[in-house]
Amino acid sequence: MTVGQRIKSLREERSLTQGQFAAALGLSKSAIGMYEIGQREPNLETLHAMAGYFQVDVAYLLGTQEVRSVDELLRQVEETLTISDADPQLTALMDSAAQLNAQGKQKLVEYASDLVLSGRYRRNESTI
Repeated sequence: MTVGQRIKSLREERSLTQGQFAAALGLSKSAIGMYEIGQREPNLETLHAMAGYFQVDVAYLLGTQEVRSVDELLRQVEETLTISDADPQLTALMDSAAQLNAQGKQKLVEYASDLVLSGRYRRNESTI
């Protein structure tokens, strides 16, 4: 999905017209229209403003991740854990993550991904 398609989809989810969304961000209606059809790309400042308005990560707007925000990712992880998955270390990690701001949560996700990708800390599949 392109940046414009993401913007349009998020705007329509909230039943906003292009004019209403533009006014909320201090932009022109035509700028929003051009972003949505791909004739223009929003600059970094505008992307951050849009991400803040919709409460999503900039990476989601750019189409580089499918999860809207780190909070959504953490909710998905919590939902997939079952009682048998309950592990005191995972519980402590989730409790700590819940206390972090969005930037801290993003760093935690990046760090965890790096640990997994290194292979050194991957659990033995036969013990699962």
